Amino acid sequence: MEVDALQLITFLSTYHYIFLILSIITLDYFYTMDLLAFQPLDLSNANLFRANLYCANLEEADLSRANLEGANLSYANLRYADLSRANLEGANLSYANLEYANLSDANLSRANLEYANLSDANLSNANLEGVNLEGASLKRTNLIIWNENTKWHGVKGLETTRVPETLKQQLGLA
Repeated sequence: MEVDALQLITFLSTYHYIFLILSIITLDYFYTMDLLAFQPLDLSNANLFRANLYCANLEEADLSRANLEGANLSYANLRYADLSRANLEGANLSYANLEYANLSDANLSRANLEYANLSDANLSNANLEGVNLEGASLKRTNLIIWNENTKWHGVKGLETTRVPETLKQQLGLA
């Protein structure tokens, strides 16, 4: 099959032109999607019972009063998220980033926070009964409610955490 040089140049120019237009459209789409990705989500009062939010980016999301009972939030980014009064009973938050998150008055009973980053998180009046905090970072957090089932093995940052005196005594930090 013989190909004329002029036909080849025309074909390649047309192909290049179409490719350029598709690239611009694609870039515009992704630029728009990228802008949308930075809008904080309002999921306040949402029922996310047993939701699979593995690796979800929920930075700055409003999850206040949300039902996240039994949800999988492992490896999720919840930095600066508002989880105040949320129900996280039995939720999997292992390896989650909860830095600066507001967990005040949240129910975290029986939650798995293994190796989670809770640095600078607000845990005031949060229920930590039976929670697994093994390997978690609790630098500069507030700890209020816990029980004998709360697992403290390997917890990092307790020396910089506002720990109640009775808990300090229980953990041998006093």
